[in-house]
Amino acid sequence: MSLSVIPLGPGMDSATRDNAINNNFRQIEAENRTKTIKNSEGKDQLTIGMYGNSRYGIVGYDLDGTPRILMGSAPSDGRIGIWVSKPGVNVIEELGG
Repeated sequence: MSLSVIPLGPGMDSATRDNAINNNFRQIEAENRTKTIKNSEGKDQLTIGMYGNSRYGIVGYDLDGTPRILMGSAPSDGRIGIWVSKPGVNVIEELGG
């Protein structure tokens, strides 16, 4: 994940400036807590940390990049578990994410 910071300017109103600062810090926080390992073709193989909408876990992908294994918080309700989907089925979508 690369950072896409929002530049701050002297003409920004305070609400826009505050939103930009918060967005920049959210990106830094996510960068520090998430690691994605890619294969030689550049496809995701393993993600450790935050995935999706503020959920945390370890996500394993099959060779075509489909998330198949999730160990951590379910995307729908945050319950902790280990889930494995059928080949070609996105485990995160199956769990409501």
